[in-house]
Amino acid sequence: MLILTLFLVFILLVGIISFLYYNRLIKAKNLVDEAFSGVDVQLKKRYDLIPSLIKLVQTYANYEFRSLVGITERRAGSLPTVEDTIAEDTLTSQELSSVQVQIEAYPNLKADEQFRKLMEELSLVENELVMSRRYYNGTARDYNIRTQQFPGFIIARLFQFKSLPFFEISDGNQRNIHSKD
Repeated sequence: MLILTLFLVFILLVGIISFLYYNRLIKAKNLVDEAFSGVDVQLKKRYDLIPSLIKLVQTYANYEFRSLVGITERRAGSLPTVEDTIAEDTLTSQELSSVQVQIEAYPNLKADEQFRKLMEELSLVENELVMSRRYYNGTARDYNIRTQQFPGFIIARLFQFKSLPFFEISDGNQRNIHSKD
């Protein structure tokens, strides 16, 4: 009888611990989803600015900024996964950097008040995007820790919680530029 009681207490204890860890994983996953939606909102703001920038730049640059058009065409497709969104964001950041370099050749464009306002707004969105990426990375880190530490990894594997990727700089040149700042 004592062995049966101890066995039932052990099963109950394992059940309670499993329940608690499962709920912690759900909470962490929801925080990651919230953080990712914040990144997505900032990305949408960025993409909403680009058509206005294209129109203005085209009047000065005679359609030389093809990369801006490419950004809007790519964004028209859906980005179903975090990995796809990260890859798209990386490409867009690289293309926007290229556009900044090309703009240097057009002093009249740089002097245009509407252009300056658009670039200020884009700069603000980029700064907010950096903050959103940091928040996402922090929540993804916490979630990944919970899915990888004992005993949480047992519950994570049992209920198929997978580790999540981080927003990282994938371009070596961009990483070197940022490390010099």
